[in-house]
Amino acid sequence: MTMDYRRLGRSELQVSEIGVGGHHLRRDSGDGERIFRGTAQERAAIFSRALDCGITFFDTTFKEEVISFGEALKIMGRRDEMVLCSMDEQYAAFRSDDLKDYKKHTADELDRCLRWLGTDWIDVYWLRYDVGEHSDDMLRYSIEAMREAKEAGKIRAIGNSGHDTAFMQKTVGEWDAWDVIMFPYNFAHRRAEDYVLPAAEERDVGVVIMKPFACGRYFRVDPRTGFRDDRILPREEQSRIATAALKWILENEKVHTIIPALNELHHVDDAVAASGSPLSAEERALLDGIAAKSPSYKESYGHD
Repeated sequence: MTMDYRRLGRSELQVSEIGVGGHHLRRDSGDGERIFRGTAQERAAIFSRALDCGITFFDTTFKEEVISFGEALKIMGRRDEMVLCSMDEQYAAFRSDDLKDYKKHTADELDRCLRWLGTDWIDVYWLRYDVGEHSDDMLRYSIEAMREAKEAGKIRAIGNSGHDTAFMQKTVGEWDAWDVIMFPYNFAHRRAEDYVLPAAEERDVGVVIMKPFACGRYFRVDPRTGFRDDRILPREEQSRIATAALKWILENEKVHTIIPALNELHHVDDAVAASGSPLSAEERALLDGIAAKSPSYKESYGHD
C-alpha cells in the first residue's frame, strides 16, 4: 500500500490524503461522564499502524477523545510525524454578555487541549461552529484569540469545523477567516460542490472532509436508519463500501484530506487502500445504489 499527499491550502501543511477520525467511539459512563471505549494501548496500536501506512493527519474532537489521544501518545511517541488537530468543542454552547469573554474562552480551551494532548503545539485548531449559534462579533473575538495563538506558535493553522454549508459560505466568502475548513461531503451528499469547495479553492483554504460514511449510515442494511441501528452489513461488504467511498471523494482535487473513523486495525487498511487508486465502474455502481436509498443532508446531519 502507498499513500499520496496533498498540500492543505495556505496552511502549507503537507498531509496524507487519508487521515484518522473516529470520535464516535465515546460512550456515557453512567455517571454523566463520557469515556472512550478503546484503551490507550488499543488507540496507540491503531495510530502506529496508521503512521506505518503513511497516514500523517490526525483529528481529535471531544474532551474524552483528546485525553485518550494524549494517553496513547505517551505510549507510542511519534508526535513529530503527525499533523495533529483539535477543537474547542464547548464553543457552540458557551454564552456570555461580555464579548471579551469569548476571546478568553477560546484561549483557555486551547491551553486545555495542549495539556491533555501533552504537546506544545496543535497543527490545526478548530472552532466548532454553525450559523446562528453566536453573533458575528462574538466569533470575531474568538478568531482574534486564535490569530494570537498562531503568532505565539501554539497553533499552525486556524480552522472551522461545521455542518452548515450556509455558514461556511459566509465565513469563507465574505470573511476569508480560515486557513482550513472541515465539513461533510460524500457520494450521497454533494452540496458543498455548489459553493464551498470552489470558494475554498479560490481562496487557497485547506479542505478536510468529515462524515465520508454519513456517520456509519452506509454500513447499515438500511442507510435511512442511522448509526444507532444494529443491523449492519457483513464486514467484507463494509470494507468494500469504505474504500470505494473514500476513492470517490479523492477524485475531487479540491479536497485535501479525509478523516474517516478508523477505530480498528482493519479500518486503517480499508482506508489506505483508497489512496492513489481509481474508482472502478463496479465500485461506482455500488455507491450509486446506496445513494439512492440515503436520507437527505439535513436528515443526516441536522443542518441545511
